[in-house]
Amino acid sequence: MAIRQTSSSSGTVPLSQILLDPLNPRLPEVPESQAETIAALARAQGKQLVAMADHIIQHGMNPTDLPLVLAAADEPCSYYVLDGNRRILALKALETPELVEHVLEPSEYKRLQKLSAWYAEAPIEEIRCVIASTREAADPWIQLRHRYGDEGAGPVSWTAQMGARYDERQGKQSLALQVLDFLSREQAPLSTSTRESIRDGKYPVTTLDRLLRTPAVRGKLGLEMSDSVLRTSYPSEGLVPALTRVVDDIGTGSVTVTGLKLLRQRTDYIDRLGEKVLPDANTRGTLSRPLGQEGTPEADPGGKRQRKKRVPCPRPRTALIPSSCVLSIGHHRIEAIYLELKKISADTCPNATAILFRVFLELSLDHFLEKDAGWSEREMDRARLQAKMTRAADYLENNGLMTKPELVSLRNAAVAGHLLSANFRTLHNAVHNRHFSPIASDLRTLWNDLQLFFERIWS
Repeated sequence: MAIRQTSSSSGTVPLSQILLDPLNPRLPEVPESQAETIAALARAQGKQLVAMADHIIQHGMNPTDLPLVLAAADEPCSYYVLDGNRRILALKALETPELVEHVLEPSEYKRLQKLSAWYAEAPIEEIRCVIASTREAADPWIQLRHRYGDEGAGPVSWTAQMGARYDERQGKQSLALQVLDFLSREQAPLSTSTRESIRDGKYPVTTLDRLLRTPAVRGKLGLEMSDSVLRTSYPSEGLVPALTRVVDDIGTGSVTVTGLKLLRQRTDYIDRLGEKVLPDANTRGTLSRPLGQEGTPEADPGGKRQRKKRVPCPRPRTALIPSSCVLSIGHHRIEAIYLELKKISADTCPNATAILFRVFLELSLDHFLEKDAGWSEREMDRARLQAKMTRAADYLENNGLMTKPELVSLRNAAVAGHLLSANFRTLHNAVHNRHFSPIASDLRTLWNDLQLFFERIWS
């Protein structure tokens, strides 16, 4: 059978000539005007509209997914969006936020106004579109995208395990995948259902990851974490029973995310495993190594002690952030500031370094508190930097993401009169005191004290 040719073309259409489709199935009723269509879809989307607008500001329009439009018979020189209404709505809202002010929550509208100010610096005036000849010709592609994805013919969303594997291959370590890969290499006796869920990419890695990010749990399992890499001082065979039990409990549904949401639930669960399952403390070695890596560097195969190689002295660090510190930052502007701080010399550019450091710290806190701690725009606008640091520390400790000793530096930096707070005031004075000159060594010391915090919130 010959392949049927599509009756559509592509072209560039001015945003001002693109209309939202009143027949959009996301709308329960057909609006009578374009203004009503915009309001109805914006009301239905709410914060998702603002999230899409934010993504467009950060990344632009998706070049792999063009809007599908149709020339409007009732509106000369205009086009209705058959697929992509949410994206076009986001652009129109960025261009004119007042269009949706009355249907958004105040915090959502305030966020949209900020995004709109950035958008105005480089607005998108024309959109690359696929232009359908008729609604009937567009119908198979619309249904393929929105209705038949799960059957395999159209786009199919990744599972959490697939997403984690993608991140891993982009250089972002997943604690859960490190454990699953370790058990696979060790041929651990996992249940059939767990093995199948791992094989099919459907294992609930986010639940396992939540458990592994709890320091008390890692300690009981014989694991440590450094730069998002799991390490251990125990022989592999001593780790397999407990890790197999944990992975199986989650894989079979015996333990669910609901039962592991709170720190106490996670510690109670790991305590219930008991000494017969958990690693024997007497088998713990003195050397830490990445999970699954065996062998010790102390002796050669002949039994003779190896001569230690001379370790060259490291070159003096001039930038604020050491080259060994790698953060996976999911926001384009914050990432750009981070990369600049890794390049510029704090010795030759102490003022620029101090100001950028101050901006990087506050924007990182804002992003973390909004995305993870659920803060509103109003809370972030009203809170001082020290208050944000304290709240972030509380959240990290209460959710088992950092221990109390690990948070000492962050808490001390937020306490007036503390020695570390004096270094922290360097950042404040660099911005607000014209008589102040920041010192590069103080800036690097402050970064060293806060680096673990940055690694945790951007992990």
